Amino acid sequence: MSCGRRRRRPHVLAELKSGPGALGLDTLLTEIGKLTTVRALGLSEAVFADASDRIVAA
Repeated sequence: MSCGRRRRRPHVLAELKSGPGALGLDTLLTEIGKLTTVRALGLSEAVFADASDRIVAA
């Protein structure tokens, strides 16, 4: 993995955590993009099984 890709990761995580914003087509498409990104990570549901909702939401 190159250094350029590593620098972008915090940006991607911040984007995933961002609120949906005002209701509209652009917002819907942005949220669909977030879901696609999360699914691409391929994490199992078990990863967060022992974490509290508060920690997962942070």
